[in-house]
Amino acid sequence: MLNFTSTKDLQVRRLLGGGPHSRVYLASTVSAPSHSPFALKVVPLASATRPHSHCIEERKLLQELTHPGVVRLVHSFEDCQRLYLLLEFAPGGQLLSRIPVRGMSAEVGRFYVSEVVLVLEYLHGESVMHRDLKPENVLIGADGHIKVTDFGTAKRTEERSFSFCGTAEYLAPEVVMRKGHGAAVDWWAVGILLYELLTGKPPFQAATPYALYTSILTTAVAYPAHLSNSAKTLISALLEKDAGCRLGSKAGAEEVKRHPFFTNVAWKRLEDRTESPPWVPVLRNAQDTGYFQDAAQLEAVLEGF
Repeated sequence: MLNFTSTKDLQVRRLLGGGPHSRVYLASTVSAPSHSPFALKVVPLASATRPHSHCIEERKLLQELTHPGVVRLVHSFEDCQRLYLLLEFAPGGQLLSRIPVRGMSAEVGRFYVSEVVLVLEYLHGESVMHRDLKPENVLIGADGHIKVTDFGTAKRTEERSFSFCGTAEYLAPEVVMRKGHGAAVDWWAVGILLYELLTGKPPFQAATPYALYTSILTTAVAYPAHLSNSAKTLISALLEKDAGCRLGSKAGAEEVKRHPFFTNVAWKRLEDRTESPPWVPVLRNAQDTGYFQDAAQLEAVLEGF
C-alpha cells in the first residue's frame, strides 16, 4: 500500500508520452526501485483550458472504476501546482503503434474493438462517458489485452453534456454542433477507431479544423474495397450522423455486440481475459519501454506546462 505524498519518494526513469495538459513518465518508488514500475501522470491543477475541478474529477473516476480493461489507479497525491496519478504501467505501448500503414486484418481489428466494446459497456453502465477514445488512449498490457486510459475529459452523468472536448478527428457531429451529447459519442468513436484499425487512417481528414468539422458533418464515409461487408455496415451504423439513430444509442453495448461483424466473438472469454490476444509484447524486464517512442522525439512534439 502506497501512502507517500511527495515526488521525493519517486524515481522518474523516462518520458512515456503526454499532451498539452499532462506528461506521463515511467517511475518507481525510491524504497523499492526494482519492483514493478508505474506510469506517473503529472497534471497541472489549473490552466486556462483545464480547471482544477477537471483534475479532481479524473482522479475521482479512476478511484471508482474497477475493470480489467481500464487502467488502474494505484496511488495519487498533489502539491500546490500539480496532481500526480500513479497508474499501472502497460508495457505494450499504444494501440496506435500496432496499426500497419494499410491497416490490420479484420480478425486482429475485431479482437481489439471487441475489448473496447466491453470497456464501454462497463463505463456506460456506470454512467461514464469517456469522450476521447482513440488509438493513443488504448494501451496494451503485458498480457496483450487492452487498457483504456486518459480519463481527463471523461464525465459521469446521465444527462446531456454541452462540453466541446475530445480529439478533432474523432469528434461526433453532435459535439461539433454543440447541441448537447450523451454516451452515443463513444460509439461514434468506436466507428472511427475500427475504420482506422482496418485501413490505417481515420475516415475524416482535412487541412484545417473548419474543413475537418465540415467533413464530419456532411461527408459520407468512403470504404476501401478490401473491407468486408460486415465491417462496412458496422462502421456505417456507428458513424450515423444522427446520434439518436446511431448503433448503440438505444440498447447500448448489447446492440453493438449483436452486429454480424461480431458473430464469432467469444464475449465471455474476452470478459474473463482467457481469449488469446493476437499479439503479446516481448519484454526484457518489467521496466522495458521498448514499445514507446524515443523520449527525445516525444520532448520535441509535446507542449510544455
